[in-house]
Amino acid sequence: MIRYHNLNGQIVDVAQAQIGVNDVGLLRGYGIFDFFPIINGNPLFESDYFDRFYLSADLMSLEVPIGRALLHERVVDLAIRNEISRGYTKLVLTGGYADDGYTPGKNNLFILQHDDVKMTRHLIRTGLH
Repeated sequence: MIRYHNLNGQIVDVAQAQIGVNDVGLLRGYGIFDFFPIINGNPLFESDYFDRFYLSADLMSLEVPIGRALLHERVVDLAIRNEISRGYTKLVLTGGYADDGYTPGKNNLFILQHDDVKMTRHLIRTGLH
């Protein structure tokens, strides 16, 4: 069971994790995300996913506030805290909070983790909803 997320470098209990209503990622869709598997605390194909994440940020004129080495440390630290044997990590980068509801501020970086989804014949036939 996932217990923690990382919001802007802070470990936060899942029940306490929040995003403000004035985040331009929410208000204007100004943000990016990526999603990758973790097995035994190790991100799979991390380099490929990080390449895509940083390229997407660049194309959207968003600056990832940390380098790849620190991002890796945070992903692995979170997987250890969440005791993930099989699961997923979602990286979310937004344009940040805007007092006027429009102008991007300091970017928000959220590292969220999810338990593994057990694929059943029903899910394979119908898909996830």
